[in-house]
Amino acid sequence: MSSYRVYAGEKKALVFPIMGDAYVHLDYSKHITDEVYGLWGHKESFTIEAIVTPYDVNGFGYRLNADLSGSGTAHYTEAELGLPFMNRYYSMPAPATTTTSRSNSYLSYANRLEHKMTLFYNTNCEFYLENLTRTNMNQPAEYKLGCVIKGKNAAGATRTITITSKSPVITASNQYYLNPIKQTLVGMNTFGRPLFLDGEDIVRYHAIRNDSDSSYAYIERPFREGVGSEFESINGGSNAITFSGSTIVRASGTWSSYIQNNTYLKVVDSANNDGYYKILSGGGSNTLTISTTLTSGTDTSNPIVFHFVDDNAARSHRFYQAHFKSSGSDNATDMIDSLWIGMPIYSQTHTGGVFASSASVAVTPDQTQPIALGYVGAYNISTEVADIYGGKLALDTTADATTIYVDDSRYFTTDRTIQIGSEQMRITAISGNALTVTRGYDTTAVSTSTGATHSLGDNIQLYLPDDFMIGFRHRASGAFNNPKRTGVFALTDATKEINYVLRPFHVAMGYDKGSQKVSLYLDGAELQTDVYNIAEDTTGLDFTDFEFEESDCYFGSNGNTTLATRRASQFMGEMHELCITGAYKNGFQTIDTLVPNYRNTLLYYRFEEANL
Repeated sequence: MSSYRVYAGEKKALVFPIMGDAYVHLDYSKHITDEVYGLWGHKESFTIEAIVTPYDVNGFGYRLNADLSGSGTAHYTEAELGLPFMNRYYSMPAPATTTTSRSNSYLSYANRLEHKMTLFYNTNCEFYLENLTRTNMNQPAEYKLGCVIKGKNAAGATRTITITSKSPVITASNQYYLNPIKQTLVGMNTFGRPLFLDGEDIVRYHAIRNDSDSSYAYIERPFREGVGSEFESINGGSNAITFSGSTIVRASGTWSSYIQNNTYLKVVDSANNDGYYKILSGGGSNTLTISTTLTSGTDTSNPIVFHFVDDNAARSHRFYQAHFKSSGSDNATDMIDSLWIGMPIYSQTHTGGVFASSASVAVTPDQTQPIALGYVGAYNISTEVADIYGGKLALDTTADATTIYVDDSRYFTTDRTIQIGSEQMRITAISGNALTVTRGYDTTAVSTSTGATHSLGDNIQLYLPDDFMIGFRHRASGAFNNPKRTGVFALTDATKEINYVLRPFHVAMGYDKGSQKVSLYLDGAELQTDVYNIAEDTTGLDFTDFEFEESDCYFGSNGNTTLATRRASQFMGEMHELCITGAYKNGFQTIDTLVPNYRNTLLYYRFEEANL
C-alpha cells in the first residue's frame, strides 16, 4: 500500500524582512511563576526542527560594466530577497568605497561575511545559519548549519560546545534557473560573466582571456626580488647556453649562488625550451640540473632570460600578478575589476606539461579541470603580489599541536605548505576540517612565548602547490613579448544566483543524552559535522548534564538588549514552522511540514495564516 499527501492553498510564513530587527520573544516570566515545567524543565534528549527560507545577507554593490569600469548599475533592487549594497561597490586595490548607505549602516560588508542568522536562542542552546563566504562580489551568502550547546561534565564544570556542518550546505547556484549560460566570444574577454566551457553542461568558471585581446590576466610565482636584479639575462653570442637532457649549461661564468634546490626557474626567449622548471641542483656552478627532460641544443644568438627564486622565501606563498588593459602597460598590475579580495581563484593547466612559445599552442589551451589555488586574501600593489588564503583557524592552536582545525578545508590539499603568521607548516593529512601538519616547516620558528601560538580566526596563507609550474602559459610574440608577461590563466567561479530563496528548507538539530551526540540535519539527511570546544581547545561533547536555562527564548534573534549585538544574530527570511520535541530524532516522516509527537512536544509554532 502506498500513501500520498495533498497540499492545497497558499503556503504562508512569518517573514523576517531584510534590514529588520524583528524576533519572536518567549518570555520566561509570563510562562513560569512557581514550578518550572515544559521546555525549561527539560533535562533529557531533544530535537529542534524548523522549516525556513533564508534570504541573502551578502548583497552586491554594483554590476560591473562591460569595460570593467566598476561603475555599473545596482545589482539588487528592493524587490529582490537579498540585503542591498546599493551605494558602494567593491573593487581593488582600495577597500570598498564607504558612503552613507542605509544597508551598509545596518550591516557592514565585513559583518555580512560572518553573519549568523539565529533560528532559536536560549542561553544554553543556540541554533543558527552561519554565512561562510569570503566576498560579496558575485557571491551570495552561503550558509553552514550550526549550534552552540552548554552542559556540565562529570566535575560539574560548564562546557560550551560548538557544532557546525563541515562546509556550507545552503549554497548559491551557478546555474541560472537550472539552465547553463553560454557566452559569446566577445564576452570571453570579461571577468564576472558565466561561461559555458566546451561541451560541459554546467556553468563552472569565468571566461578565459582571449589570446588575441590585449587585456590579459595572469598569475605566477614571485621570482627573484630584493637581492640584485630579479632575473639574469645571458647573451648567447658571448656565452652559449646548452640544453641537454635535464641540464642547462653556460659556456662561461656560474649561475647565481642564490639559486636554491627545489625552487623554480623560468626560461624566456630560448629557441625550444621556454617554460618553468624545478631546479634539483647547480646554484653557484655552471650547470643547473632540473627535473624535466629538455630539447637538446645550444643557443648562441639571442639573449636568454632566466628568472629564479632567491634563498629568501619570505614571500613565496604569494602570487606575482598583472592585468594588462588595452594599453598593455606594465604598470597596470592591481587587477582592478578582475580579481577582488575573497574571490576563489583557479589556474588553467595543459595536459602536455610546459607550454611552448609557438602561437599554435598558445591559442589552444586544454579545457582540463582547473587547479584550485585558494582565494585572494590581500593585495600588495607596490610589490605586485597578492596573498592567497585557504581559510581561517576554527580553534586556538598551541605550540605543540600537530593537528589544526580550519573553518573550511576545500582549498587545502596534502603535501602543500601553509603559513600562519610567520610560521610555515606542511600538510600531511586531511580529515574533514582537521589538518595534520608538520610544525615549523622549512626552518621557520614555532613561538612558545604564549600558550596559544595562533588564534581562532587567524588567516591561513597558501603556498603554491609543488607542481604548480607545470602547464604555465608563455606568449613570446606580439603584445606579450615582455619577459614579465608570462604566467597562467586566472579563472574564478562563475557569477551565482540566490536560488535558495525560492524554496523552504527543513533544518534540525538533535541532542542524544545517552550517546553524547549532537546531530545536524538538512532536508532529512544527517550532515557531517565538526565539534569544537573553543575555550578548552578540544573536540568532543563530554556532557553529563544539560538543561535549557530558565530564561527567555527567542526565534529569529538572540534578543540581546544591545542593538549591534542583536543585529549580528538577526534572521532574515521566512520561518514557516518551528518545534522542539523531548526526544532525539534521527529520522523524519516528512520534510514538507513538521509532525511533532504530541506527548514529546515541548514547543510548537506554526506560522500559517489563513488567506485574508
